[in-house]
Amino acid sequence: MIKQLIKQLVPQFIKDSAIGDAVRFIRSVQQKSPRQSSESNDGYTSSVDEVEVVPEPEEFDVEVLASQLLEWRESGREFVLLDIREPHELQYGLCKDTWVLPMNGVPNELPHLPTNVDLVVACAAGVRSWSVAQYLRQQGFENAWSLENGVPTWAEQGWVTPSRGKFSVGSQVRIPIEHEVGQAEYGFVAGVSNEDGDVIYQVQVWASNGSVEYVSLTEEEVSYFVP
Repeated sequence: MIKQLIKQLVPQFIKDSAIGDAVRFIRSVQQKSPRQSSESNDGYTSSVDEVEVVPEPEEFDVEVLASQLLEWRESGREFVLLDIREPHELQYGLCKDTWVLPMNGVPNELPHLPTNVDLVVACAAGVRSWSVAQYLRQQGFENAWSLENGVPTWAEQGWVTPSRGKFSVGSQVRIPIEHEVGQAEYGFVAGVSNEDGDVIYQVQVWASNGSVEYVSLTEEEVSYFVP
């Protein structure tokens, strides 16, 4: 009962996010009806707007438990865990072998998200991920799921606490033009380590073939990405 109430009253900061803007934009387009010409009783024509009642978007059953993910893994069912928490949250740790993409960046990165495997969205407690999974389903990602109760339920499968650097895990950064993946001009910091006193960033990059690759770069080689 409480969970359903939370889901109905999505936090304001989610509504104000890029995802909320995208959903509101789609609804506003749907609600705009074509202007049609109708003839009045006195013979003059006038342009009127027909207001169409647009039903609420379908609510999908998107929640999946960590125990189910274990069953998927054991059966060979491939999935990607997408962590949508903010950089300040990721600094305290993240699950091993996950993709990082802060929630507000999801709409812009839709072309890079996989459609051929299950995409499991994860956040701190399962509320934001539920909203994002609903959004992804509405965009045609039939394989989008939300990890119920958040990343803590999966943490025992491998929890990594990154070193601290100038660029936090989850930050979108610009990378050098010449790098081992090629073409990509930006990526998301997926890990930070300290090697012999040097800060090394593992930057998650969308490769030209659609796969996710990781590039190791020093602090001097990366900078904040401004679209």
